[in-house]
Amino acid sequence: MIKSVNNQDFKIIAVSNRKLCNRPFLEQIERVCKIHPEAVILREKDLTEEEYGTLAKEVMNICSRYQVSCILHNFWKTALELGCTSVHLPLPILQKITDEEKKTMIEELNVGEYTFNDILDAFIYLFVIHVM
Repeated sequence: MIKSVNNQDFKIIAVSNRKLCNRPFLEQIERVCKIHPEAVILREKDLTEEEYGTLAKEVMNICSRYQVSCILHNFWKTALELGCTSVHLPLPILQKITDEEKKTMIEELNVGEYTFNDILDAFIYLFVIHVM
C-alpha cells in the first residue's frame, strides 16, 4: 500500500506487537493484511526462537494469502528455515554473522538502529560486505 501526503508517496509497513491487540493476534494480522500494506514486520521480541518460528509460520501463511511481504525480525536462521526472504536485524546481531553465513543470507536485509553513528556503522558494514 502506498499512501500519498502532499504529493509524496509513502509505503505503509505494519509492525506487530501482539500485546497491544484487542482481538486474537492472528485475526489482527489478517485484518491488517486485508488492507494490503507493503509489508508486515513480525517483531515479537519476548518469544523464544522456537515460539517465534511457530508464530512466524502462521503469519507468513496469512501474508502470503494476501500477497503482503512478511519480514521476520531478529531470528535470521529461523527465517532461512521457513523460506522467508526478508529479515530485519539489530546491528549487533548482524555483526556476529560469519562471512560464510552471510553467503546464505536472505534477499532483503534491514538493520534497525537509533543513533546516527549506529546507522553510519551499519551502512559502512553493509557496504563493505556487499559492494567490495
